[in-house]
Amino acid sequence: MGHPLLPQEPPGAVHRSDRVLPSFLHLVAGNGLRIFFNLGALWLVSRLSGDGAVRDTFVVYLSVVGLLELLAGQWLLSTILRFATEEYTETGRMGRTLAGTIAFWLAGALLFCAPLANGSERLTSFVGLPHEPIWALAVCAYPFLSVSRTLLPGFLQAAGRSRSFAYFPLAQPALFAALLMVNAVAPGPLSLAAVVASLVLAETASFLFLLSRVLAVAGRPQLDGPFLSRMTAYGLPFLLMGVGAQIVQNVDILAFQWFKLAEGRAMAYKIAYQIAGYLSMVPNMSILVLLPLFLERRLAGREEGMRRYYAELVPQFLFPLSLGLGLLCTLSGPILAVFDPAFVNAEPALALLFVSVFFATLLAIDSPLFRSYDRVWGVAAITAGMAMANIILDWLLVPRYATTGAAAATLSVFTLAAVARIALLSASLRFRHYDYLLYAAPALAGCILTLAVERVALRLPLALLLAALALFLVRGTRLYRTSTLYAFEHARLPAPLFAALLSCYRWLGRENGAP
Repeated sequence: MGHPLLPQEPPGAVHRSDRVLPSFLHLVAGNGLRIFFNLGALWLVSRLSGDGAVRDTFVVYLSVVGLLELLAGQWLLSTILRFATEEYTETGRMGRTLAGTIAFWLAGALLFCAPLANGSERLTSFVGLPHEPIWALAVCAYPFLSVSRTLLPGFLQAAGRSRSFAYFPLAQPALFAALLMVNAVAPGPLSLAAVVASLVLAETASFLFLLSRVLAVAGRPQLDGPFLSRMTAYGLPFLLMGVGAQIVQNVDILAFQWFKLAEGRAMAYKIAYQIAGYLSMVPNMSILVLLPLFLERRLAGREEGMRRYYAELVPQFLFPLSLGLGLLCTLSGPILAVFDPAFVNAEPALALLFVSVFFATLLAIDSPLFRSYDRVWGVAAITAGMAMANIILDWLLVPRYATTGAAAATLSVFTLAAVARIALLSASLRFRHYDYLLYAAPALAGCILTLAVERVALRLPLALLLAALALFLVRGTRLYRTSTLYAFEHARLPAPLFAALLSCYRWLGRENGAP
């Protein structure tokens, strides 16, 4: 049985989004391993001995690669979802165009990298890395391989062929595990060059595997100019949003360098920002699952039911997220100590950044609606405003409050942007949900507890007590309804996961709409 707020389907009805949704569940699984890999890279780099400036530059380098991945992902995932849902018959054409585009991209990359690799000393000097060939290879090849690996899974998701690659990112953590084992057998400082080599090897293996899968599905690569133009035109606002988001992320680092903040404190903040950034990927990827569903509902003329379902689903998602972030806030110090005990001084910054993850998710959770209605230019304008506001706030707060000021600037910018996005949603699509901001209370409570109570052994029990109280309050309001879960049944969640979610819903809410 479908959701009672939506028109009922005839028996045996097949959704166009049915073949896309399972793919995105595999996307979440695969990228979860990717997050583990990135955190492992940060941990290894933070533990390396040697030149601190080189380590610092390497973290910035990973951020730049992340920028390229985000730009590619923002454009391609949004575009593929659009065409896969509306024009599924063009999937093969899309795959051939994508393969041809990547072939063109890599050919240009090889022409670009060849002369640079010959002048490796000049190149590595420019980015502040040692004069070794491995660094030239990393600087030249890794970004191109990483972006190509980001582009390829998008097509496989749209074609419903993502099962074969969902767990392939295990190769990357496996390489790091091998490095650690070698280091345990032969004690000594782990070479930064060895870490870079593992990055390049893992990306090369992933890219070749994924490219073979794309060619098997799409056939001969080709450059389909008109179709590529349509994809580019649709994805342009998402590219601009990606640029704005990366300005928000990297302006803090520029501010630290401009105001000559101590190297150790700057490194601690970068680690904290990366932890929060990787954490925010989890809810953001989960939200992508909704886009094909919303697109299909709108095209089928079911807008009112889609609106009511959105209003019912979002609070059920925001509350546990905020609760979890509040608990993580109280553990900010121990989390940073895993990377380096000296980083504990950035504990307030990480707590503030954990709260900003909630508002960043609030920004992402309305994206399926804006994209379903093609109202993305307003969102791009808000993102540009975020970038400008973050620059101003950093220049005001960083000189006086250092890393805590940078984190406060980031939190302020994401909060203002969330309010602006809700206002835009209300004005353009008649979705009035300012009450969603109230669900930030558990995360804010955990952050305040972290700032007010110094001892982890004292504040963690207090946080758990507040979390239990919040759960019983929510249980009394009957916020959770099993009908919402059953409406998502055609995503074909694994049976144990669906049973666990159903048990939680029954305890927290009430049974209605069960099949």
